Amino acid sequence: LERLSEGLEEAVLASVGYNRNQLHSDLQHLKQWLQHQHHLPPSKIKEKDCFLEMFLVGCKGSLECAKRKLDAYYRNRSESNHLYGNRDPLASVYHQAKHSCYMAILPKPTKEGIRITLSALANQDPERFDYANCTKRVVNLLEMRMRMEGIYGGDYIIWDANNFSAGHVLKIVPSVVSDIIHLAQEIAPLRIRKIFFINTAPFLDDSDFTWLICMCIAQVIVTSAGHEELLKYLDKNILPRDYGGEEPYTLQQLSDRWLQKESALQKWFSSELSEYTDESKRLKTDNEFSNNSYFGLQGSLKKLIID
Repeated sequence: LERLSEGLEEAVLASVGYNRNQLHSDLQHLKQWLQHQHHLPPSKIKEKDCFLEMFLVGCKGSLECAKRKLDAYYRNRSESNHLYGNRDPLASVYHQAKHSCYMAILPKPTKEGIRITLSALANQDPERFDYANCTKRVVNLLEMRMRMEGIYGGDYIIWDANNFSAGHVLKIVPSVVSDIIHLAQEIAPLRIRKIFFINTAPFLDDSDFTWLICMCIAQVIVTSAGHEELLKYLDKNILPRDYGGEEPYTLQQLSDRWLQKESALQKWFSSELSEYTDESKRLKTDNEFSNNSYFGLQGSLKKLIID
């Protein structure tokens, strides 16, 4: 990923009511807090600064929000086997997913520091569509990305519906959809700004995406047009060359590069990222909501910033 300039990072921090001094102070506080959360996996103390910064920036400086999401992030591994079961990226059934879908975080951010994730089906055959493992790829991309940068301006999600048919709909598992929505809304420190659906088939219209609009997590843009529509919102130098852009790689090539990085991190995925929480060690408090994921996280509410 091409890093944001220092000036752009400052602008992103200012947009959420933050500054570097406060971010550094909150980062140290979060590290100390993690050391006392004995129920969380041992790998918590090995996390990179950018990983913790991403939670702080994603929560707009709210320490309590960052703590809550971090706690939920680690706990979710044992609660969602759909997304976290068998994390070996070299497992044959998982590795075959590359023949099912292409997926990549594009190297360059927008002028506002927004990151773009682009995905598409690799072929038209519904029988080759491995929805479960394609969804795992989403999670693994997020895991890698969270250890690569902490300060960024938000997310654009682009799904190219070319090759998508009614047969593919039948392969979608509702429970996995529920898990991935929960991850995006309640756990991951994402700030999703726009979701694009391009090349949508005639049997799909805006009403099919009402559930996303009702979630109010982002502006949803649905179009039967191709990559030409994206050029209304994004600079050409950001998009892959097979999407009318000037990025030298195609989406498939970018997807393969991310898969190679993932494979190189096999040990990390199979060890540290496969550690679970030990709820028997969770600190108990007098708060009657201490067992609730939204409570039992001790600390002060520093500030509240509303978009």
